[in-house]
Amino acid sequence: YGVHRNIHRVDRRQRQICIRDSYLTLYYYVGADNIKDSSVPEGCAGSTCPDKKLGWKNGMKYCWGGADTTRQYLLRLTEGDVAGNKWCSSPAGTSYDSCSAGTDCSGYVSNTWTSGRYATSNFMNVANYIEWDNLRMGDAILIPGHIRLFDCYISGIDTMMVYESTSSGGTWRVIHRSLSRSAGNFDGYTPIRYNKSCLLYTSDAADDTPCLDLGCRR
Repeated sequence: YGVHRNIHRVDRRQRQICIRDSYLTLYYYVGADNIKDSSVPEGCAGSTCPDKKLGWKNGMKYCWGGADTTRQYLLRLTEGDVAGNKWCSSPAGTSYDSCSAGTDCSGYVSNTWTSGRYATSNFMNVANYIEWDNLRMGDAILIPGHIRLFDCYISGIDTMMVYESTSSGGTWRVIHRSLSRSAGNFDGYTPIRYNKSCLLYTSDAADDTPCLDLGCRR
């Protein structure tokens, strides 16, 4: 028997949600080998580890330029790589220190979408603009230099729940938080949808329905 096309849509949507949540709920131990930075003689050259406390942690660490999967991250920690990196800019001319594990905002969204690696400067190669009212779980909001995954609106208080890998407020990890729209938290942001996600939100649409017919606009 053939599998109904809607089952495939649900599976794809659930896969994105599972990947997204796995970064947030990741539970792991940070040992002495995982907090060495450039201030330590035997540390990771050029790195600056923002969290220097030993112990159990939740949520993958932020690392500018990084795009580790959860499996890669855990493996790298067991091999002694640094957990996260505040300034991932050494050696000169590169964007990611090879001894620092973690993910930045675009690496997190790229892995959640399973789109391949994209940066905030070129996500529109694999996404479409949509209206704010059309945002659905798994879509994103983009500004030059940062991207967040949309979760939901909280009715009546003009607030949005988002997932992101961020250094904001000293968090330096993947977080899930509420942000008030009226406080200017989304000024300059544009809502977008991964171009392979469009069919996830139209249970009765034909398989070949183009994204532009589903509330997306270029």
